[in-house]
Amino acid sequence: MASLRFVRPLRSRTVTPLGVALLALACACATGPAPARDDGDAATDGDEPIETDVDIAVVGAGLSGLRAAQHLSAAGFEVVVLEARDRVGGRTLSVPMAAGAVAEAGGQWIGPTQTAVLGLAEELGVATFADHNQGDTVLVFGGMRFTQAGGQPPSPATQAAFAAIDSEASEVPLESPWLAPEASARDAITVADWLAEAGLDAETRETLELGVQSIMGTTTERVSWLYFLFYVHSAGSVNDLFESAQSLRLHGGAHSLSLRLADQLGAALWTSEPVARIVDHGSHVELQHPSGPTTAKRVVLAMSPQAADAIEFEPRLPRERERLQRRWVAEPGAKAHLVYATPFWRDAGLSGEAFGDLPGVALTHDNSGPEANNPGEGPGVLLASSSTSCPATPTPAAKP
Repeated sequence: MASLRFVRPLRSRTVTPLGVALLALACACATGPAPARDDGDAATDGDEPIETDVDIAVVGAGLSGLRAAQHLSAAGFEVVVLEARDRVGGRTLSVPMAAGAVAEAGGQWIGPTQTAVLGLAEELGVATFADHNQGDTVLVFGGMRFTQAGGQPPSPATQAAFAAIDSEASEVPLESPWLAPEASARDAITVADWLAEAGLDAETRETLELGVQSIMGTTTERVSWLYFLFYVHSAGSVNDLFESAQSLRLHGGAHSLSLRLADQLGAALWTSEPVARIVDHGSHVELQHPSGPTTAKRVVLAMSPQAADAIEFEPRLPRERERLQRRWVAEPGAKAHLVYATPFWRDAGLSGEAFGDLPGVALTHDNSGPEANNPGEGPGVLLASSSTSCPATPTPAAKP
């Protein structure tokens, strides 16, 4: 039976803006660490060597899979990457739009505490630029619209709540959050449960609710308190999570990282190759896919548990892993990008950021590229992110 080992995502100490955790599952065809590379090393079946197509097969061409393949290839292993979609990048996708604008369809922000992805960007020659946040924020609640000066620090009460959360989050080990003190009890309640018992003032509670919704893509009722603490510790602090983790963007879009990694892998990358079945033969692993099968000494699954559940494993995975895959929940979300000739809201002293309780839209944000910082040189892009409470289908109009 292949041994199972969870490895942390590429962006350690990182939280994706869409609030989706990337988990990579490494499946070894024999218990123990992967063997050191040796040109004469071959899988064996008893005394007979077994020839395999590659040393290691990576399933999934998101950032985690591509980065894993890059490292393995550099270490001298023969690698193949199998991706079900017709593109790379996973949950990052940058789409060219009118007037040279770029729509970020997936994750897009990084911050100074996210050292791994910053190092990758530097290595690949992808420059960063500061996310625009100057100007007032628009708030719409209960049918009333008002503005709030940008760059204002939280109230003393909110800062105290943040510090208390930071202290509790520091007790959650990043490598094994389930070993945190009172892990089961913390995992049994939601963020909403904690807020209800914490005795916070209305402003602090609202700040945390809006922060969870905008950063994690769901409501406080659907996030485990332990998971939130892990998120906070990963980012560095609540303030890092809500503010600085969204302070930087990448030239050409976040998708450019995956595109450059893919260029390095060349013919080792196969797209439109969904893996349907993985068979552990003990001496080697067989992956069944449209152009396969492919045999390898090891296989790395670089995909979410929910996506991995579409693959049939022989022998079956441990029961706990199967339950995780079946019960994994990914919240739906959508982003709309509106392109204008200029970022006109800046002239009105607005940041482009807005929050409120309007149905369908959770927030807006100035998503213009760096060229928009020079008057007349670039289009203005306004991002509208959907609310999780938005109905899946439009409500039919009333008949006259």
